[in-house]
Amino acid sequence: MWEVKALKAERSRLLDLINGVFDSRSHARASLSQLVESTYGNAEATIESASDTRIEVERACDARRREMDTYAEKYADILSDPWYEYLSPWMEPHVFSHLRELELLDDAAFEDLSNMLMDLEETRDPDRVIREFKHAHRALFELVPLRRTLTGRLADVSTPYGQWLDLSMFRELRIGEPVPKDEENIVPTITGTAVELLARSTSVETAGLDRLFSNAREAAAFVGKTDEESRWERVILHGTDVERAEAAVFLGAMECTYRSGQKHETPPPDSVTTEHILSMASTLQHLLDSRGGISSAGVEFWWDAFTSHVARAEGDFLTPGTLWDCKVKVRKPEGKDLLQVLCYWILGVGSGDPTFDAVDRIGIVNPRLGKAWVARVQDVPRGVVLKAASYIIGYYSGDPRRTRVQARLDRQSLS
Repeated sequence: MWEVKALKAERSRLLDLINGVFDSRSHARASLSQLVESTYGNAEATIESASDTRIEVERACDARRREMDTYAEKYADILSDPWYEYLSPWMEPHVFSHLRELELLDDAAFEDLSNMLMDLEETRDPDRVIREFKHAHRALFELVPLRRTLTGRLADVSTPYGQWLDLSMFRELRIGEPVPKDEENIVPTITGTAVELLARSTSVETAGLDRLFSNAREAAAFVGKTDEESRWERVILHGTDVERAEAAVFLGAMECTYRSGQKHETPPPDSVTTEHILSMASTLQHLLDSRGGISSAGVEFWWDAFTSHVARAEGDFLTPGTLWDCKVKVRKPEGKDLLQVLCYWILGVGSGDPTFDAVDRIGIVNPRLGKAWVARVQDVPRGVVLKAASYIIGYYSGDPRRTRVQARLDRQSLS
C-alpha cells in the first residue's frame, strides 16, 4: 500500500514539474507527460522500475530551465531589432520554435513565419543586410544549443560498442584499393570534405550550383572571400584533375568553416595529397554510380526534424533507397559513426519529408579503406532505433515525429 501511494505521489510531482517548465504546445511536454503516465500507470510498476523515468524527466526539466534562462534576454534583443520583420524568414528556423515555446511568438505569428520560410526557401539570399543582422546577434546564433549539431550531440553520449550498433549488422562491400594517409599535408576533415565535393560536383546538373556550393558560399561571404570562392567553383567544374583537387580543398575548407563556425585555413595540396584525393574521389564515385547514381548530393532535413537536442545536421549522399555517410578515416566505422547515419535516417523519416519514403537502407562509405558498409533499417533492432530517436534526438513518446518513425518500422517489418 505504501508503495502504491508513493508511486501516485511521484506521478503527480513529475507531471506538475513538467507542466511548470514546458509550454503547453511543446512536443517535449506531451512526450514527457505520456512517458510518466505509461510508466506510473502500469500496474506492475515499482519504485525501482520507475527510477529511469524520474531521472529522464528531471534531467529534461533542468535542461529546459537553463535553456530558458540563457535565451530569454537574447531573444528580446532580436525582437527589438528594426530589421527583424524583414529578416525573419531567413533566420534559422529552429529559432522560431524556441521563440514560441518562450511565448515570445504566438501561434499565428509562428505559422506566418513558418509559411514565409517555406515559400522563400528557394530564394534565400545571404545578402549584406542579413549577414550584418546575424553578426549583430552573433551571441545568439553562436550559442551551442541553438546550433547544436548531431555530431556534437553524439560526442556527449556514451555509446559502448555493441550496445547500440556494430558492424555485424552491416554488409561489407569491397569498392576499391586502400589509400594510405602517410605524408598528406591537409588535415583529415578538409581532405574528407574535398573528396565529397569532387563526387558531388558530378551531379551539378541535377542538384544545381546553389545546392552544391551553398555552404561554401555562405562561409566565404562571412570571411570576405566571395570572389575567390566563385573562382574555385568554376575550377572544380571545368579544370584539370589536379586543378579540381586543389579547388576541392579550398571549398572543403569553406565547408568546414560553415559547419564549425571557426575559420579554416589550408595550404594547397601537395602532389601526394592530390593523388590521394583524386583516388578516393574516384572510388567514391564508382560506389555511388553502382548504387544507381546520386539522387541528392548533400542531404538537408526539413526544419521540423530538429529539436533542442539536435538543431543542425546534414547527410552526405542519397542514392536510390540508401542514405550514405562518407568517412576517410584510417579505421573501420565505430559505434558513433554507425549511430550518426541511423540518426540521419530518423531525422528524415520523422520530419515527414517524402524524399525518405523510399529510403530503407543506411550505409557508410570509406574510400580511404576501399570499403563500404550497408544495412537495411529493418535489420537494425527496433529498440535501438527508438532509443536513438528519444535519447539522441529528442523524439519522446507521443511526439508525432516518433510516431512516423514507428509507423515506418512497422511497414518495413511487414514487407
